[in-house]
Amino acid sequence: MNSQHKIVLLLTSSINPTNTPDVAIQDNKERESQYLYALKYYAGLGYPVVFVDSSNTFSQAIQHVGKSIQNFEYHTFTSLNSHLGKGHGEKEILDYAIQHSILISNANLIIKITGRYRINNLTEIIEKVQHSNADVHVNFGLNTTRSDSRMIIFRPDFYSSYFKPTLEKYLDEPSKLYFESVLARSVHLLMAEGGIYEPWPEYPLYSGINGANGKEVEFRGLKKIKYKYFYKLKLWFMKQIV
Repeated sequence: MNSQHKIVLLLTSSINPTNTPDVAIQDNKERESQYLYALKYYAGLGYPVVFVDSSNTFSQAIQHVGKSIQNFEYHTFTSLNSHLGKGHGEKEILDYAIQHSILISNANLIIKITGRYRINNLTEIIEKVQHSNADVHVNFGLNTTRSDSRMIIFRPDFYSSYFKPTLEKYLDEPSKLYFESVLARSVHLLMAEGGIYEPWPEYPLYSGINGANGKEVEFRGLKKIKYKYFYKLKLWFMKQIV
């Protein structure tokens, strides 16, 4: 991989989530079409893509699009813990990808994206983070106890040293200890030990279908302007506090 390709996109997938609770869209063909919608977009960005499906579903259509990507891996496995909640399945995907992906083993920076979503300004985001020395880029909620997990930008050591151990210790969705809360906790631990956190450089402009409620997510028009400038204001306030 050249220097650009030290950045790898990790797309998480569950095409046929037979035992995962709180999944709004169950039809595997409909879900497959959502992942295809996103993958076709990422195929045109020029970055390596690792697509990992936790429902042990191999899609010929996904594989066909993947052939157009110079550096592409398609992994499938059967989740053992997704019955405990989506966050448990997400952790399994991260573990599997880091253990089995050659592209990720050679990466300096991993951009984990929920695979149903296109991030329409991802190129601009990458341009702003690729020379950063931060260990992780996330977006904290207003009280910093939760972090948005739809996109996590991180160095491999952050996962192995902080996020994975914190997930193993605290993730418990039946007890309402969710993936997003554990992510935030792991970033706080990183900072307490001298690691470097930076917020997303700009807000991701998502498009796709929300897997929890089945509603369309689309950032355009007034919504796009609202989130773009609200996020800039949020970053400004954070700098004043620091």
